[in-house]
Amino acid sequence: MNKFLKLFVLIIAIVSLAGCASKTRQTNIKFSSWGSESEITIIKPLLKEFENQNPDIKVEFIHIPKNYFQKLHLLVASNLTPDVVFINNLNEPLYAENNVFLDLTGYLKNEKYISNNDFFPPALEAFKYKGALYAIPRDISNLVVYYNKDIFDQYNVPYPAENWSFDEFLQTCLKLKKNSKSNFAVSFEEAPLFWLPYLWSNGGGLIRKNLDSIIINKPQSIEALQFYADLRNKYHAAPTKSEAGSATMAQLFIQGKIAMHISGRWSTPRYRKDIDFDWDIARFPRGKAGSIV
Repeated sequence: MNKFLKLFVLIIAIVSLAGCASKTRQTNIKFSSWGSESEITIIKPLLKEFENQNPDIKVEFIHIPKNYFQKLHLLVASNLTPDVVFINNLNEPLYAENNVFLDLTGYLKNEKYISNNDFFPPALEAFKYKGALYAIPRDISNLVVYYNKDIFDQYNVPYPAENWSFDEFLQTCLKLKKNSKSNFAVSFEEAPLFWLPYLWSNGGGLIRKNLDSIIINKPQSIEALQFYADLRNKYHAAPTKSEAGSATMAQLFIQGKIAMHISGRWSTPRYRKDIDFDWDIARFPRGKAGSIV
């Protein structure tokens, strides 16, 4: 049994013990997830395999490809919360604070299928709130820089160095933008997932690790936010919302309209399937505190 199925078996067992299971012959479980088409083609066969191994359990898969958390908020507010949800560590505290999720702290201690030892400790810590565990990690993903090698070659721009700095990253963006007037050098997204690494790598952030004070107003945080904003507003190396239109950054990268896309491993299946140019990945650039994603 692969790790995903082990994890799902554990979750279903917890749901049943928590009283969410139907008293009828078949247990029906609602399971929500985000994900691109390529990600869903990986998940669905695993769910089918799970159902084959557990014929008394039926999984209703709720795929929410866009505005996932906005729609999940509405489901929760309408008392229609799915039994099992995919969640990230940025949004998990909101649900934990409002008692939406079950405390899972004790379930991994003596589990037959999966235990605390199957996870990196920081991965479990990321889903703890006030000392209690409210979600089980599915995967861990750093942000990387996907880059179009054909565009770099076309304009004779060196590929990203292994340990490149913020300044080297900026100079690469400027060279790419200078040579390609109609296209852009790098992606730009406003979700915290994509701009927080700039703050962390520069020694800043939102709040201190011990949660005792806000640090987004500190000089290193403001400097990093300004650096990120300047990529779009000052240097025009990244597209504005109007320039991107309805296209996502992933779509612009696939179309060859941006040379670099900062994203996570979830982009890889789609890129392997849909991209017809030569591409590679590079480490997120380092700031004053290193490369922290």
